Amino acid sequence: MNNEAIRNFGGEKYPEVGTTEVRRKIGEELRSARKFLDLSIEDVSTLIKVNVLYLENIENGKWGFLPPTYVKAFIQAIAKCLQLQSRDFDKRLDEMFDKVITGATFAKTGHIEDETEVFKPGQLFAWAEKHRAIIFYSLIGVVFIVLIGLWLTNPNRSPDRIAQNLLAEKEKPVSQPVIETKTDTVSADIKIEDKVKLTPAPVDNTYPFVIFATDTCYVKVAQDDSIIYERTLWPRNRITRKLDGTVKVTLGNPSGVRLIVNNDSLPTFPPGRRVRVIRVNKDGIVS
Repeated sequence: MNNEAIRNFGGEKYPEVGTTEVRRKIGEELRSARKFLDLSIEDVSTLIKVNVLYLENIENGKWGFLPPTYVKAFIQAIAKCLQLQSRDFDKRLDEMFDKVITGATFAKTGHIEDETEVFKPGQLFAWAEKHRAIIFYSLIGVVFIVLIGLWLTNPNRSPDRIAQNLLAEKEKPVSQPVIETKTDTVSADIKIEDKVKLTPAPVDNTYPFVIFATDTCYVKVAQDDSIIYERTLWPRNRITRKLDGTVKVTLGNPSGVRLIVNNDSLPTFPPGRRVRVIRVNKDGIVS
């Protein structure tokens, strides 16, 4: 469309939106805001990439040069550029444009239709293309949250299940070595068995001692005057020691600790006591 056609609107004129008084008032608001910011109409055209003749017609209240949807978009772009856009301004535009009947549909078909209820799939694809980065990172965030939720809700990671697995590992049967005896034939009637001297295994007085933290707690294990272990444990931390004799165990937040002595799980401590000192040997809690 050449400039002369834009000025005269040619023979295919779109219907004007609202009343002449309302269009004139909005046009004056846009012109006053532009002059207040000391901007020429060419400056606004350069900023929002809209033809100068379109801007002139909008300020003069002559909005029939394009379909109403385009005119509304141009007005919103101008208002945003001139810092005039507000909730009240947008509400007024919506009230004017939401139920506009376009003259282009009537000119082609002879029937008047309300374009506001027509679905335009191109708008959805255009929005998705414009915001594809937001959509991409949102999908990554959703997948990450789902994976974290699955990891946290895994029943195999619960403190009770871990303690049960520890006990199950300790209770596995240990195969006993098979001792074979060697025989020599001295004669057809006599067999002499070699005497195998079995050295008795030394008595092992050691026992396994496991501490598993279900909550943040302080643990100190001492024997006589020497400290065997001392540390603050976090939830799911576990320590395993091979001990001999009786040891003194100091527990801060004892209710957050599970003790397994000589493959036996000791009773849990009730909440309420911040520090507890116990003595433990291979038979369990001594005192």
